[in-house]
Amino acid sequence: MPAVHPLVASGDHNHEDHSGDNHSEEFITSINLSSADLTSTDLSSANLTFANLNSADLSSANLTSANLHLADLPAALPMLPVVSGATVQVIDPLTVVGAMVVDGGGFLSISGPQAVHAASATNAGTIILTSASVDFGAGGLDNNGTLALIDSNVTGTVTSPAGSAINVIGTVTFNDLVSGAGGIFGSGTAVFNGGHNPGDRLD
Repeated sequence: MPAVHPLVASGDHNHEDHSGDNHSEEFITSINLSSADLTSTDLSSANLTFANLNSADLSSANLTSANLHLADLPAALPMLPVVSGATVQVIDPLTVVGAMVVDGGGFLSISGPQAVHAASATNAGTIILTSASVDFGAGGLDNNGTLALIDSNVTGTVTSPAGSAINVIGTVTFNDLVSGAGGIFGSGTAVFNGGHNPGDRLD
């Protein structure tokens, strides 16, 4: 394990400026970074389990493969990684400038009426939306895992190829095209405002 930097020691580091610091692959758990300036900080592969990032400035931080398990997220992120074994919960409005990336074994839960936006998303694990409104942006969602939807509204194309699954409970509205041979299951009603093409495209 790397040497422990003052940033990763327990305690409250609220309002500190760690811009430009490199904490790649460090273990940062149960730490209060609320309102901290982490602009341009390298947090790739960092373990941010249970970290309080509420209001932290992560606008240009490198979060590639960071573990955000049960972290308190800010309102904006440059990307949203959900690594294998992690559960990431979104219960407040969130804008992801880049991609949401859910690895196999990762679990992303988005709940509540607040708007959640991303430029694109890929899912190899599980995404569950509960009474949520999510916009997957111009890039849409590439679902290769399980997408579970409960009384939710989805904007952006959804591609769900053979071997993937979409579970629908309650009324779920898709505002853009849903395509792919992945199964659509559940007791609910799916409303396809953008159309539904159940076949996988062969390029």
